[in-house]
Amino acid sequence: MSRNRAAVLAAVLVMMLMLPACALGDDLIDDSLLVPETANYDTFTVEYGDYIKSASAGGYQVFPVEQHLSVKEGTARIVKLNIARNANVKAGDVLVTYEKEGSRAELESMKLTLQRTQESFELGKQERSESIRTLKNDMSDITDSYALKQAKIRLQQAQLDYEQYVFECEYDIRNQQKSIDELTEFFDDTRIVAPFDGIVTDLTTKGKGDTIYAGETLITLQSQDTYYIGIDNSNGNFRYGMSVSVGLGPRNKKTYLDGRVISAANILPNETKPSYALIEVYGEVTESGLRNISVESNTIELKHVLLLPRKALSLSGGKTYVSILDGDMVQKRIVVSGHNTSSDTWVLQGLDEGQQVILD
Repeated sequence: MSRNRAAVLAAVLVMMLMLPACALGDDLIDDSLLVPETANYDTFTVEYGDYIKSASAGGYQVFPVEQHLSVKEGTARIVKLNIARNANVKAGDVLVTYEKEGSRAELESMKLTLQRTQESFELGKQERSESIRTLKNDMSDITDSYALKQAKIRLQQAQLDYEQYVFECEYDIRNQQKSIDELTEFFDDTRIVAPFDGIVTDLTTKGKGDTIYAGETLITLQSQDTYYIGIDNSNGNFRYGMSVSVGLGPRNKKTYLDGRVISAANILPNETKPSYALIEVYGEVTESGLRNISVESNTIELKHVLLLPRKALSLSGGKTYVSILDGDMVQKRIVVSGHNTSSDTWVLQGLDEGQQVILD
């Protein structure tokens, strides 16, 4: 190539480099890849928290807590009825007093027998202790080795006899005292008291002087503060011992009471598992509340896990993505999620605490 031709080509290249950028053509730059500096994103900071699972169900039946009150054992005669049907009572109120049938002479005889046994026991201990002291004193005067060995054997036998005597007598005394205590409790059982605050819904027709028997219901007491509610638990969300909130009444006038699951499928064998759970409710259930019952519970399933609002997730090609804001850069990243609630998801992999995630 001649020197003149090379100079011409060089001049052309210089002129091309000096052309303005707009002359190169707009089709080389994709504006969609650029993030405007003025863009404002609604973001969430990834953080550790407790994964809380919510459960809800509708109540379909209400059972008031009732207790049927009666004499525990034996036969008795009514001394006084202190209440009437539909009466309101407080826990500890004496509702009925009665007198047990039977002779207290047997109790007095048992007490006398125990007293004599204790006196005989003390005398027997003294006699045996004295015998042991005598054997010990006699040993101090024995010089023959064979005789001394025989004396030691007799002393050991006397000590064993003493210990056996004490053991047997104390065992007998304990049994006698136990029988006396049981019979004393039997005769001292002369009252029926209210186990809780409530209303008397049923009352015996018997009166003063009438005979009553063990297990015979005299009073039916219904609690005004505690109720049982049955709920659908076919999904197994409500477990035994779980604390719940019970909503009563129309949606716009709902009142809430505390409750606890007292029966659920998770404590029963597989072959007998029911599809319901029983809730014990604390507080007064109004008539309107009986027709509109809802039960809710929030339980901590996992502690100290990475949580993220579900609206930050997007699905594409069977994979879950989030958009991370790092300074002025937006990065799309695949994440692995665990369980979901209605608002949050538990992130297993793909994010670190403190990262900024864009919410859609």
